[in-house]
Amino acid sequence: MTDNLNLIDLRIKPCAYVQDVIEGSFVKLIEGTEYSGGQHIYSFKVSGENRIISLVNGDPEGATSLQSKAYGELSDINCKMLRPFETFADETLNVAKNLIDLKLKQQNQSTFGDKNLNNSYWMEINWEHAGITFNDMLKIVAEQTTHLFGLRKKGELIIDHYKSVGADQSHSFLKAADGKSLDNLILNFPIVKKLGSQVKINLKKVHVLGNK
Repeated sequence: MTDNLNLIDLRIKPCAYVQDVIEGSFVKLIEGTEYSGGQHIYSFKVSGENRIISLVNGDPEGATSLQSKAYGELSDINCKMLRPFETFADETLNVAKNLIDLKLKQQNQSTFGDKNLNNSYWMEINWEHAGITFNDMLKIVAEQTTHLFGLRKKGELIIDHYKSVGADQSHSFLKAADGKSLDNLILNFPIVKKLGSQVKINLKKVHVLGNK
């Protein structure tokens, strides 16, 4: 099932034992997700911040319930509904089907698989389309998606790609060797070349939680 994906953004407030709160919050997020019948897909610690990003399939209220009881006064929670970009690409953008792995997304599996998750990044892209029609914007997003999925299919990019529900926004978890290769990747994005300053990219280095 992929109809109830949620990105949970958990920010821990400064305190003397912040590392314990981060570790405890991660455990409570998983326990709450499983207790409420959901599925924990993965969680990341944002590098340099007291912040956890978790992707779950299920009720976000249930997923965060135990964490809130244990650490509610020490944290702020924000949730966003997501959908796999594969379904958006297939149903709306008409991206070539040989680039779309719907079976993988229907099972909520990550293209990261068992690969080493070092050098992982969280990328949020927001875009506007002033001066062009809605259909022209969709064509640009389709070109961007074809570009990303093409790189993934050729084995040149490891990426999980999601669309925010009801917003011109995407969230991606990807791997890159270093900042230079990541910057070169972004500079070649069709959406960046065609929409220019109407595209805003927020990029964070992340470390997977629960991966030994």
